[in-house]
Amino acid sequence: MSQSEFRADQCWTAQSGDAWVAFEAQLDTQLGPLGRALIDRLAPQPGERALDIGCGSGQTLIELGERVGEAGYVLGVDISEPMVRRARERIREAGFRQVAVELGDAQSYAFPAPFDLEFSRLGVMFFQDAVVAFKNLLGALRSGGRLGFVCFQPRERNEWAEVVLSAVAPVLGLREPPELLQNGRSGPFFFAAPERIRSVLEAAGYGDLVIEAEERKLHFGGARTLEEAVYFATHVGPASRAIAGADPALVPACRDALSAALAPFVSARGVWLESAHYFVTARRS
Repeated sequence: MSQSEFRADQCWTAQSGDAWVAFEAQLDTQLGPLGRALIDRLAPQPGERALDIGCGSGQTLIELGERVGEAGYVLGVDISEPMVRRARERIREAGFRQVAVELGDAQSYAFPAPFDLEFSRLGVMFFQDAVVAFKNLLGALRSGGRLGFVCFQPRERNEWAEVVLSAVAPVLGLREPPELLQNGRSGPFFFAAPERIRSVLEAAGYGDLVIEAEERKLHFGGARTLEEAVYFATHVGPASRAIAGADPALVPACRDALSAALAPFVSARGVWLESAHYFVTARRS
C-alpha cells in the first residue's frame, strides 16, 4: 500500500478522528450548510430509508433522521471509531430510535435491505477504489433510488485549504502539499474534476447524473476571532496535516504565518473563507 493510500484510508481512524470529535461544534458550523443544502436537493420524505456514507460524528445523521421521521430509518457508516462512538452518543441524546450507525468501510460493507436514498457530506473522496465502492453502494439502493454527495472542486479554488497551506508551506519547506491534499489523489480533492465524477459513477452503473458547481463562503471553524481561527487551523484540516510530524520548533512560526494569512478574512461576523464544491446527484435505474 502506498503512503497516499494509507493516509487516505486510515487517517480518520487515529488522530484525525479524535480531532474531529474534539472540534465537533466548530466543524458542524463550518460544514453544516453544505450538508443541509444537499439534504434539500435529495428531499428525504417521511418513512424513507436513508444511508449516510462517512457520517462522521453524527450531525447529518440527526438531520436526516428529522426528515424521514419515526416511520423512516437512517443508517450511518464511518471508518473512524472515535467518530462512530460520538455519533452513537448524539443519537442517544437526540432520542432517535430510527437512526443507527456502524463502524465500517462503505466500499465493502454488506448493507441491509435497500435504501431509498444515499447521502454523503464530503465522505466519498477517500475510497481506495472509487468504482468498486460505488458499485457496492449501487447494490444498496433500490430501483429508482437516489444518490447525492457533496465534494470539493480543485484545491486552488478553496480558500479554506489554499490560504492555510500557502501560509505554512514556506515555513515547513514544502514544495507541494502532502499527498492526501493533492488534486487527483485519494483524499479531499479526488473528485475535483467533473470528468472523474462522471466516469466513476457511470462505470458503477448510476444514471441521471447531475453535477452542480457552487461557491460560497464558509464560517471557518466557526471562528469569531483571528486567534480562534489560527487555533482551529493548527489542529484540524490541511495546515494541521502539514504541521503533523514537523519539527516542533517550527510550530510557533507556523502559527505566526497562519495569523498573517487569515487576518484579511476576519470580519464582524467571524472568519469566512471561500469554498468551491459540487453537489452531485444520480439515480439507480
